[in-house]
Amino acid sequence: MRAWRRLRSPLADPWLTPLQPGSSSVGERYVQGLRRLPPLFERRNHVCVYGSTKAFVSAFSLSLHKELAASKVRVQAVLPGATATDFWEVAGTSLERLPSRIVMKAEDMGDAALAGLDQGELVTIPSLPDISDWETYEAARQRLMPKLSLSAPALRYGVAVAKPVPAGSREYEAMLNT
Repeated sequence: MRAWRRLRSPLADPWLTPLQPGSSSVGERYVQGLRRLPPLFERRNHVCVYGSTKAFVSAFSLSLHKELAASKVRVQAVLPGATATDFWEVAGTSLERLPSRIVMKAEDMGDAALAGLDQGELVTIPSLPDISDWETYEAARQRLMPKLSLSAPALRYGVAVAKPVPAGSREYEAMLNT
């Protein structure tokens, strides 16, 4: 499997994995965050820690990408669906319980993840046929960002907003002294 050959070298720093010789990006470094896809979209009972850690990997990967933009470090978040590994048995369930049409072989998932890395993808979803679906989702998420922290509650809540008191005014000083 190409992915295993490329990632199996011993690492001094597991977050910054050197690319293998022969890669088109030798000399660069990359960070690859791997997480299961569903926690992005669904909440399930009894998996709060699992889902939370996967959501963290996504948020961490996207933030790290921005923080390292000026460096030669590339960041990739891999969002695979169900993958045929021993994870299922360790988690106490059988892989056979899942429809075979949704389970990808680990080798195929790894190869697709590395192909996405080679293509420069920040987010790789190995089974997603049309990347524009992800791009639409991400564009909607980006449109929300400037609206998530504003100085007043949204009008739909019907909350009366007090008039702001300018810093340095007599009213402001009176508030500080009470």
